Amino acid sequence: MLSQLYYKINNSIIAIINFRKYIDNRIICKGHILLKKNKISGKGNLVDIDACRGDIRISIEGCDNKIHIKNSKIINLKIIIEGNKNVINLDNLRVISNTTIVIKDNMNQVIVKSNTGIGGARMVVAGEGKSILIGENCMLSDKIEIWASDTHSILDSSTLDRINHDKSIEIRNHVWIGHNVIIGKGVKIADNSIIGMGSLVTSDVKSNAVYAGNPLRCIRENVTWTIERVM
Repeated sequence: MLSQLYYKINNSIIAIINFRKYIDNRIICKGHILLKKNKISGKGNLVDIDACRGDIRISIEGCDNKIHIKNSKIINLKIIIEGNKNVINLDNLRVISNTTIVIKDNMNQVIVKSNTGIGGARMVVAGEGKSILIGENCMLSDKIEIWASDTHSILDSSTLDRINHDKSIEIRNHVWIGHNVIIGKGVKIADNSIIGMGSLVTSDVKSNAVYAGNPLRCIRENVTWTIERVM
């Protein structure tokens, strides 16, 4: 019995899957996509990739998870899901490269909206019902860390109750995030803002402002930015 299936549809799909493991799941690919070293276990999982080009590595352990990627240029994207009923939506991205998305536990989301570009990031979500949301027309540089969870537990020593709860992250529209920025759980970054290189973001960022540093501080207000170089 064949353990690997290579297939093309309309001369535009290239995929490699382990057929025996995927028999209870659905993989739909339309575009010039290479799926490599994938592992999907569980039932009811859906991977739907439409009009994309590039290479993706996917690992799913769980049930009823959904990955939707549409009309995006992809370079070295790794997706890891360990849990059930999680959702990843990447829609009409300019590019997403050298990026890892990790979801643990159940009913969590990573959503990146149209015309956003990501040069290199690691996004981590855990808990239940938590999310990382990135809006339209954003520009993320490389070596960026976005963590909506600590993934491990810190406990009150007297009660043994957990005190470092998971919290969602929201990055609104037209946000520019520089190289080597770390964004912690519970943060909201407002529209049209800029985060300078090497910053640690653990509190909310207001719109039309430049923030930088560790600790983070606002260094200029009433600004906007454009991806073009204006001379």
